Amino acid sequence: MSLNRAEKEVLAAVLISEAGNIVEFFSERSDLAPLRNAKVTADEVAECLAQWCKRLPGTAWDVRLPEASK
Repeated sequence: MSLNRAEKEVLAAVLISEAGNIVEFFSERSDLAPLRNAKVTADEVAECLAQWCKRLPGTAWDVRLPEASK
């Protein structure tokens, strides 16, 4: 089974929202401790996730991520 365009856009919107959650709760998430220990900042994580997410289909965006031109 293959997802159609509309289904991919729904899935992409969920992923983008989850990326926003990662940024918002960066300092609280134990699974991200290795990044914090390596002195990676939440801003750096947000920029990385924004660059990845901008390639996803659809127009959804999360305000917790920096603006990314699609």
